[in-house]
Amino acid sequence: MQSSLPKLACPDWRDRTMTSARREAEACPPIPEDRFCDIVMKGGTTSGVVYPGAVAELAERYRFHSIGGTSAGAIAAALTAAAEYRRRHSDGRCPHAGFEQLRRLPEVLGESVPMPASFGRLRREGAQDPDVPRLLSLFQPQPATRRLFQVLVHSLNAPSTGKRWVAIVGGLLRAYRWWIAGGAVPAVLVGIGWLMTWWHVSLSIGSSGGTSTWPPIVFAVMAVVPSCLPIALVGGVLGLLAGLAWDIAFGVVPNGFGLCRGGPAGNAEEDPPGPSKTDTRREAAPSSYALPLTVWLHRQIQQAAGLPFDEPLTFEHLWHAPGYPTEPFPLPTADKEGKPLSREENRYLRSIDLQIVTTSLTHGRPFLVPLQDQSSRVFFKREDLEPYFPDVVLDAMFDEAAAQPYSPATGADGRPLDPPVGAVTEGLFEIAAGKLPVVVAARLSLSFPLLVSAVPAWSIDYTPYPATLRRVRRCWFSDGGICSNFPIHMFDASLPPWPTFGLSLHQRHSTHERAWLPDTHLEGRADDWRDFDEDLDSWTLFGRFVWGIVGTMQNWKDSTSARMPGFRDRIVHIGLDADEGGLNLNMDKEKIERLSGYGALGGKKLICKFLPKNGDAYARGWSEHRWVRFNVLLNGVRERTRALRYASREAPHAMPLPDQIQRARTDPPLGCKGEVALSEAQAAALHRLLEAMESVEKIFDELEESGVSQPYSPTPEPALRSRPPF
Repeated sequence: MQSSLPKLACPDWRDRTMTSARREAEACPPIPEDRFCDIVMKGGTTSGVVYPGAVAELAERYRFHSIGGTSAGAIAAALTAAAEYRRRHSDGRCPHAGFEQLRRLPEVLGESVPMPASFGRLRREGAQDPDVPRLLSLFQPQPATRRLFQVLVHSLNAPSTGKRWVAIVGGLLRAYRWWIAGGAVPAVLVGIGWLMTWWHVSLSIGSSGGTSTWPPIVFAVMAVVPSCLPIALVGGVLGLLAGLAWDIAFGVVPNGFGLCRGGPAGNAEEDPPGPSKTDTRREAAPSSYALPLTVWLHRQIQQAAGLPFDEPLTFEHLWHAPGYPTEPFPLPTADKEGKPLSREENRYLRSIDLQIVTTSLTHGRPFLVPLQDQSSRVFFKREDLEPYFPDVVLDAMFDEAAAQPYSPATGADGRPLDPPVGAVTEGLFEIAAGKLPVVVAARLSLSFPLLVSAVPAWSIDYTPYPATLRRVRRCWFSDGGICSNFPIHMFDASLPPWPTFGLSLHQRHSTHERAWLPDTHLEGRADDWRDFDEDLDSWTLFGRFVWGIVGTMQNWKDSTSARMPGFRDRIVHIGLDADEGGLNLNMDKEKIERLSGYGALGGKKLICKFLPKNGDAYARGWSEHRWVRFNVLLNGVRERTRALRYASREAPHAMPLPDQIQRARTDPPLGCKGEVALSEAQAAALHRLLEAMESVEKIFDELEESGVSQPYSPTPEPALRSRPPF
């Protein structure tokens, strides 16, 4: 589909001679104050370099309200929220400065920087100098994990599976050469003993007038080497395995189950000073420094938000930013006790709503950050996080206004739910959701297993009973993509007031476009296909089978959601080649910028479909999307209300609901201690709501009896179901 939107007159963003004000004046038309969108970005590792281009394109036509992502998508979401925060505070002066920084981010990631000292003796294949791309320099190993990191990097440039295995073996031999040599020592000692024995034997043969014509030393070597070589080989393999076991046990596990923490501790480079409150225009990081991941990310977030280095951007900053959208729904303004709801308790009241997915391996489920699930309280200890975050971030996080010391909670019946203070490790703090720095949330989500370390926290083990036996124990947060790599259902509404765009990444088929967006509501229903062709070799098939199991366990919920009507038509699919994104940490500048271009193309396609053109009042793509959502809602409501009257009034062995409501006026309907009976107003409201739901069922029945069919039949047919939150 060719866009007929006004052609952007924006020059090449790499032209640094242009000021931001001039670039914006020429390129970015004014955005209506009530034109918003939400966005959800899929997880990955280095694939996230796709997102800045897409976000920058969308930012020229939309304001962002709700922003979500996992893993690398969480990094992009944090930077998008920071740039939107800066735009809301711009007062019309350079409102796109934060998004221009995002647009330049791929260029920054492709710059060459001095190789970090933590890389050790690592040298990129074919490189004549010690410089590396900044993208690779973000992943800095600790000394105890350096050897394994070197093996990983040596395998990254391999163009095929076979060559990748060759590179891995070569990397292992290089990194663990001393362990291998140590394992071969017994063979060497045995060989020396045999050599001396055969030397004496050969000398004895010669001195006794034997007929051997071989020199004694040659005879000894020929006799010893064949017998010692298998011993040396086995010893070398055992030495290699011992080295790997040592690095895993005393390197990876103590390092948070990963090679790189991403924080300032344990790295040889001294972090450069950041912008202070008196110097907010200073560059986020001098180009001569190779900063570790979290330090670099914090600086990028601060610069995108227009905040000084020592004032970390928090969720509270985002929630209270100016430019709050008009309330899209009739919203509850108070809880059941009449207390006014805050932006922390009601996300619809937030000006910018950033939500990031992480995974608690201890709890075995995903969590949504900011952390607000009071049924699973999470605590942090400063000394645990010092290897992960700069001091300025921890100072803000553990400030008295943000961090509350541990205190036990009690249930509605007054019984204690949590262990007493005396039974809890000292130094644990519960961080207020709004006070949590955004960079901490992003790092909680980006913990690619084994590459990037998991983040330690503490939570209450509710398994023992009674509460006096419970303890606050360490828990581990890892990559958000483990449970949900593309949570497209985030920010979902039955009939949305503005679109929620999805940015999805996948391996590109040779016949596919780089960026593809369904043109109609019928497209996008097909499943992703995993290739198990029989002409592939057995090892390739076996590898695909194993990874197919892992991928299906991880992504089946997201994959099925993405092909549903009302979802699929707002997801742009960006195809990447095998050597693009993923674990390709050392992509060069050209490749990184090319990936960002794919994202920009995807952003333009969304704009073309969902914004009016040629003077139209409404965009056809947006109108069709809302029409589909409306009919999907009706279809789901019909299925949920079918036989409702029978179930509510005539179900066997059950008290009719009208009688139960009436009885609840004098007898509390629930048996927990502290429950109270319904008031007259509450009982009347429940009677009224039940009658309204039964009337909806009656309307559907009458339409079916009269032969009036639903105008749209969704395929596949979704189901309205209660599902747990993150």
